[in-house]
Amino acid sequence: MSSNVSPPWIQKYLVGIAETHGGDLLAVPAHAQSKKVQVVKFLTHQIPNSDNWIWAIISDTTSKVVVRFTKRAMKTYQENPLFEDKPFSSFKTALIQIKQFRPMFARIPAESKGMSSEEHVALEVDEFKPVGSFGANIWGFPKNVELVEEMAEWVQGVRAGNGGGCVALVLK
Repeated sequence: MSSNVSPPWIQKYLVGIAETHGGDLLAVPAHAQSKKVQVVKFLTHQIPNSDNWIWAIISDTTSKVVVRFTKRAMKTYQENPLFEDKPFSSFKTALIQIKQFRPMFARIPAESKGMSSEEHVALEVDEFKPVGSFGANIWGFPKNVELVEEMAEWVQGVRAGNGGGCVALVLK
């Protein structure tokens, strides 16, 4: 079933952003082409009849990254007659198609209530469509994209501020 996921792309996409935009993530346009990923964990849960953000971790079988599904994305999901009575976060895992996403740095929901103390790289997803494989085992052995050597320096630079995210521009 992991063959249903798009070929590994998360790390390459984020490295490209780092090389092209450095820490200026507001200049990054939304990625319009769809990509298939597996939701491997939900960090927050959907409140019934609410359009709140949902935080999760997605994987392309090699890399994993935190995502925040926008209120618009959640509203569209709830309006889909196939899923109107099924909260998205009730699926243990799922194969989904995402598009209109862009990178961001933000504090993310922590395992033990509240938010993380520092910002992390994440994707903000404005459109998604559940495809299937609900509750399937996690495919591959995805590694946190922030821990990949070529990403770590960029992540630390963006966290530091003052143009520190431009480190990747000189690595290019």
